[in-house]
Amino acid sequence: MARLCNRIGVMYAGSLVELADKNRFSPARFHPYTIGLLRAVPRRDRRHEPLKAIPGNVCSLLRTPTGVQISPALQ
Repeated sequence: MARLCNRIGVMYAGSLVELADKNRFSPARFHPYTIGLLRAVPRRDRRHEPLKAIPGNVCSLLRTPTGVQISPALQ
């Protein structure tokens, strides 16, 4: 991502949950979905390890799942 973009945004259930400059995209502040996405990315240095899937099911877009908080600044 950092090679192609200046800013990085992550969407979850149709809403933007993260948006940051590529140089300030901090793991300390990541939304749980962002963490899952980054863990699921294939890496050359881990070719023989299985990919890590994001557990669970696709959520209903009619109701935001319990525990998922979307920053009002990003809505």
